[in-house]
Amino acid sequence: MTRELEPEKRVSPSPVMNKLIGEITKENVMKSKYENFGVFYYKDNLELEKFKVYVYCDPRYSNNGKGYKYKFEGGSLKLKNKPFYIGCAGWNSHLRHLGGNRSSKYVQRRIGRIRKEDLEPIVKVLRMYDLRKKALKLEELLIIGIGRQDLKIGPLLNRADGGIGLKNPNENCRKEMKKGMEKIIKNLWEDPKFRKKHKEKAERQWKDPKFRKMKIKKAKEQWENPEYRIEMSKKFKEAWDRPGYKKSRFGKNTQETKLTEKEVLEIRRIYKDGNISQKELAKRYKVNRSYVQRIIARHIWKDI
Repeated sequence: MTRELEPEKRVSPSPVMNKLIGEITKENVMKSKYENFGVFYYKDNLELEKFKVYVYCDPRYSNNGKGYKYKFEGGSLKLKNKPFYIGCAGWNSHLRHLGGNRSSKYVQRRIGRIRKEDLEPIVKVLRMYDLRKKALKLEELLIIGIGRQDLKIGPLLNRADGGIGLKNPNENCRKEMKKGMEKIIKNLWEDPKFRKKHKEKAERQWKDPKFRKMKIKKAKEQWENPEYRIEMSKKFKEAWDRPGYKKSRFGKNTQETKLTEKEVLEIRRIYKDGNISQKELAKRYKVNRSYVQRIIARHIWKDI
């Protein structure tokens, strides 16, 4: 499955390697012919703008010189040393783990242990592709074929099956992703421009009868499924028990807040005087009549 590569060239660990990785450019790579950068290259051609599928191997383990053989869908792979990470990257990004940039903490720990014994991880480029999609597909097949350590089926430190998107991530990976997404969403909703843009987009979509029909149909199908209802009920109960969740659902803390506390108190006072209808109040404060009705009935803004 692989083309022949030149003999492995590796520079010493340390800050020197990290500095070289940071300074790498297309021009100086061409001049140096990769000699000073620990990069593996093809014998006949320097293919810089390709997508690489690569493997990191632990030089401490060689299976008594027998090496390691793995089968995967569509091929097999033989390595001299035990693999611990499979990845896919652009022309020099496969070296980022050596410098600690954008690298998994599990991979960094393994590299740290290797370097404590005055060794360097062995990096092999297995194949190059013009299309990223093809490279990601091979990455996925190799990870599944060799096996992940967190699933207790192999030696790889990958926390997902690779490929396009994040496939089959483990529980810790899911939690990290969830925290990251929550932070991103929170930051987005704090931006008034984003809220305005999102609101305008939603209004345009809901004006389309086909979109409304599709959404209503999908919601009905979901709620007809007993398993979905049980799952959603469980999620709502868990959310309600979280500290601070109740506060976030009422008054000025909600994302849907249209009025200030002062305006809400004014609406209640004016309506209590009996000189104006709910419809007129809604028009004055530029909200729906049903919104005014819920304020007056204290279905919302209960805290004031």
